[in-house]
Amino acid sequence: MRIPMNKHIFSVFKDIEIGSPRAPDKKDAGNIPAEFTVPSSPEAPTGAYNIVPAKWTYDRFKDAGLGGIYHEALSHVKAVPTDTFKAETAVKELWAAQGRWFNADDVCSRINKLLCSASMAQFFPANAEVLNEKEYCDPSGNLCRMDKVIVMSSEVWVVDFKTGPEAKEHDEQLKKYISLLKELHKNKNVRGFIIRIMDTDYEEII
Repeated sequence: MRIPMNKHIFSVFKDIEIGSPRAPDKKDAGNIPAEFTVPSSPEAPTGAYNIVPAKWTYDRFKDAGLGGIYHEALSHVKAVPTDTFKAETAVKELWAAQGRWFNADDVCSRINKLLCSASMAQFFPANAEVLNEKEYCDPSGNLCRMDKVIVMSSEVWVVDFKTGPEAKEHDEQLKKYISLLKELHKNKNVRGFIIRIMDTDYEEII
């Protein structure tokens, strides 16, 4: 069943639009925006905005919003199981604040599956310095926000959460993060991982 588009869903994506908001270009029979144009797309490999307009369908719009929900919820988790409840609390607060446009139970279930997975435990350690949504500046002055940075005695891991399909741009983005952290932690081995939330799986990027 399609979830009706309303002002609350548009507000979820306010960071996507640059400049003056535009009304949807096309609507379906139910008066739900089916396709619209935003001045730029946030999907450039470097994490910067593209300068060309991009067409966004309703499903793409909603999927991007759900990605934001997952990222926000997981940003509250540093160690498991001690912080697991914080993710569920964040999801419920977002659900209430943003117009209840997504299925909070489904999101909580998927997050709990991820956090309870034995293969994922290494990314939520209790004995390391864990930095969520950590911001760094690269040598050119561009801001890089990393989903999770785990600082250990001899290694530093950078973790990027993804909800969408695999893409070459994801690898390139993570390699940029790895390079930046190597400059900041010259005496440590830096490794990068992509965690695919929907598959409860991860991949190390070399």
